[in-house]
Amino acid sequence: MGKVAIGRVVLTNREHIIALAPMDKGLVGTLLRYPYEVRSEQEYFDEIQDVKVTKDMLDLATHIVNQKAGRFDPEKF
Repeated sequence: MGKVAIGRVVLTNREHIIALAPMDKGLVGTLLRYPYEVRSEQEYFDEIQDVKVTKDMLDLATHIVNQKAGRFDPEKF
């Protein structure tokens, strides 16, 4: 029907709001956050210095990622 249910669930002695959506033969639960629970990204990223990446470093990183990339098989996990 294209609908998602909203409910409450208790995890570790604390109540959370959850969205439940159908997926195949089951349900997927996603914890939702209240605005006061979401921190500003500035708290995490403001102290990170800008880094200049050379073309050689970027080429090497791209080469490594391409060499290690493959198809994901969830059965292996």
